[in-house]
Amino acid sequence: MKGLPSFSRAASPLALLAAAVLLAGCGHSESLKVETTPTLPYPTPVGMEVMPPEPPLPPDTASQDCNPTASLRPFRTKAEADAAVANIHERGRLIVGLDIGSNLFSFRDPITGDITGFDVDIAGEVARDIFGSPSHVEYRILSAAERITALQTSQVDVVVKTMTITCERRKLVNFSTVYLDANQRILAPATRPSRRCRTCPASGFAWPGAPRRCAVSARSRRRRSSCRW
Repeated sequence: MKGLPSFSRAASPLALLAAAVLLAGCGHSESLKVETTPTLPYPTPVGMEVMPPEPPLPPDTASQDCNPTASLRPFRTKAEADAAVANIHERGRLIVGLDIGSNLFSFRDPITGDITGFDVDIAGEVARDIFGSPSHVEYRILSAAERITALQTSQVDVVVKTMTITCERRKLVNFSTVYLDANQRILAPATRPSRRCRTCPASGFAWPGAPRRCAVSARSRRRRSSCRW
């Protein structure tokens, strides 16, 4: 309209904006309704029976004071450690116990004939720390049953081999810090009826419809199942 002051036209948008903010602040908000989707069970093969979970085992009070993975010094005093290293250095080589049947860990290369693998590299680094070179190593081939005895009778300076740390074994030998943590899985051909097999429980059956017992070893930190078919 003519005759209105010029500032009135400029102030009108601000007034509308303030009114809109005021109305928005005074309005009541409604809670959002979240639609829930029902959870469906995973499809299972025909004839498969789902076993209920077993109750947890009672705590083992005998091993509560033991931490199998705790890193401890191999000798009680520094003087004992220095004397052991001095004897190895005077001998001129580090005597290492391992096996040659663990592919990628310690095995004999079929082309070069050399013992190689991850455990061999670990042994070489120990020798490097003593002699400045990883080549000052003498290997003694040991079976799994000979590992602890070889250490107790000083046939070797160290055993470098995959070995599960347990409280019972820590009473017999000393372990280094854990440098490898491995899990186990069951691998079966897809073309055989084993595709219907589940992971073997600690007690029970492996095959729905054709049950077979599973042998379980409880000596390790993890349950180990050995199903054969």
